[in-house]
Amino acid sequence: VRRHSERIGIRRREDAVHVPGFLLSDNPATITYLNEAGRLVVPVRRDLPARANDLELTPGRWRIEVEASRPSLTVKVTAAEGGKIIFDQKRPTEFDVSGAAPSVKVNVELTPTTNETVEVHKLTLTRQ
Repeated sequence: VRRHSERIGIRRREDAVHVPGFLLSDNPATITYLNEAGRLVVPVRRDLPARANDLELTPGRWRIEVEASRPSLTVKVTAAEGGKIIFDQKRPTEFDVSGAAPSVKVNVELTPTTNETVEVHKLTLTRQ
């Protein structure tokens, strides 16, 4: 499967990165499925976080939004190299990416704040 694809994969623009829920599956235990509405989703539980690794972002301020069945998610953004935590909040809003390189690879992890399973449909990162 091609991860980066304008039709069904990760779509990258200069100021935005759109990740379909079914590609938030860099956790080897994650299983993607069609939900009752016929959408490909990834189920997220406390013991089964969703992950997207090596997303390339340019340095600057980014806003993160998650389209999911429930809003109760913690979003953790770490540097892909070294694992330094960039952002770790229950209410995702904005975070800063720094570095001298033209782009920085980050990992994004989603975990519910409750014991319920949350279906994630889409992750969007937008440069502010």
